[in-house]
Amino acid sequence: MGGMYLAIISIKIKNMKKMFFTIATLFTLGLLQNVNAQDTTTRMITRTHRTTTTTHTRNTGSPYYYYPDANVYYNEKTGDYYYYDEPATTWTTARALPSYLVVDKKPRYTVYYSGNDVYSQNAEHIKKFKTKKNGQIKVKH
Repeated sequence: MGGMYLAIISIKIKNMKKMFFTIATLFTLGLLQNVNAQDTTTRMITRTHRTTTTTHTRNTGSPYYYYPDANVYYNEKTGDYYYYDEPATTWTTARALPSYLVVDKKPRYTVYYSGNDVYSQNAEHIKKFKTKKNGQIKVKH
């Protein structure tokens, strides 16, 4: 029993180290990026496949669709979805979503990010694209 407890603590410490390293790296990149950044925000609303798409541009990077109702990202260029896997407590990349995540006919927003871990800004995106109780999405600028 004691060995199992130590294994669990070891796993938690490793996860905390990974999280700290990721946060520190993102913070450093954010500082470097903000030095030369132009703070422009562009809003563009278009209708695509019966889905509302809103584009928010800040700086540069690859476009990702963010679906706030499902908390899912999609990279159209690579065909990859990014979603949070609750049982594994980690973000997962896949070519297809599990059956319990549906993004068809849902509002989506284009966010730009340089890198493959767009979900590292998930807390910011959840705040920015908040889903109301009536299903409407409130966008904070």
